[in-house]
Amino acid sequence: MTQDRGPANSRRLQGVDVVVSAVQGDAEVIIDGQLNLVRAAEKAGVPRWIPSGFSLGIDRLDHGDNDFADLRKKAAEVYRSSTVAPTSVLIGAFLEVLNMPF
Repeated sequence: MTQDRGPANSRRLQGVDVVVSAVQGDAEVIIDGQLNLVRAAEKAGVPRWIPSGFSLGIDRLDHGDNDFADLRKKAAEVYRSSTVAPTSVLIGAFLEVLNMPF
């Protein structure tokens, strides 16, 4: 959903309880794509979504520490004000990241 297709995207999400984003890419995908997904979820009345984070606690990193985290932080600045509640899942698959000084 990198392109905003408006009603078509929100129709796809009708009756959905949770939207899971598992994207990787550039700003068009990480920022624009996820924001289009959240907007469609809002219109469809989806109560919760799991943003693409790949087990990375973006709030623990400063801007400039990690390029991919920076893209996710920029998207998070917008979607945190959404009516769709975000839930981050930190599965621990990359525990070494928590102790690395990017």
